[in-house]
Amino acid sequence: MGFGLSRGQIGITAAPIYTVPSGVTGHAKSIMIHNTGAGTENVTIYLVDNSGGSVGTATAADIVDVIVLDPNKSYELSSDYSINANAENDTIQASTDTATTVNYFVFGREMT
Repeated sequence: MGFGLSRGQIGITAAPIYTVPSGVTGHAKSIMIHNTGAGTENVTIYLVDNSGGSVGTATAADIVDVIVLDPNKSYELSSDYSINANAENDTIQASTDTATTVNYFVFGREMT
């Protein structure tokens, strides 16, 4: 699957789950999410270009997928191709219904 780029918990407001650092190209191969809660969660994944070199704000035009995730279930968003983020502060962002309920893992690699 590749190396882990980032991991954590998704919040209720769209926020970066992976940010491209300076001097590299990020190649995200898959994003795994897991609902640890007792209720269904609606998880939205965004691909957001940087905004003037700073982290951009997610909008409806940036939505890649909306996942309805049942309690104690996992989902993997993957592709035969990497999601390539070429510029510093390009991001993969996510939001969900309940903070600290959905865990995420972004797998891929960074190349100089």
